[in-house]
Amino acid sequence: MISRTITSYTILNYFSEKGLSQLDLYVPFACKCISKNSSKTVSVEDLRKCFSEEYGLSKVYQGVFVSLLKRMSSLGILSLENGSYYINKEKLISEVEKYHETDSSASIEGLCRKLIAYSKDTYGIGYSIEEVQEGLLRFLNNHDGDSNYSAPLSMRGSAR
Repeated sequence: MISRTITSYTILNYFSEKGLSQLDLYVPFACKCISKNSSKTVSVEDLRKCFSEEYGLSKVYQGVFVSLLKRMSSLGILSLENGSYYINKEKLISEVEKYHETDSSASIEGLCRKLIAYSKDTYGIGYSIEEVQEGLLRFLNNHDGDSNYSAPLSMRGSAR
């Protein structure tokens, strides 16, 4: 239980310090999924199917995909018109290339290495890649992507 809690706090702190939300983790994966499709639009169901087939992430909540489409729209990768998300091919290609440059920035292993370093530096606790991957997947399964990480960690939970 303590290990699970520390892993969750490590992930939250990492995202917070980098100014990211857990939803930002999904953007590179969604871009890669969308780029493999020749369609002009993308839907929640398209992303759900691709995440399951390509990455084995079959237990991601529908709310994550809804939020992800909205986030990608705010980034200019998609545009919402008449209830459909249209793909901005130029921006999509740019995003895929950005994440493909080092591939570690878009990979679970790259994120895990960063989390391991962060945990070691911040908490003095060392984890293996496998432990962090398991913790990260558990964290993502326990959160639906609608969480707000815009408030500093010191402000969250202060009303307990």
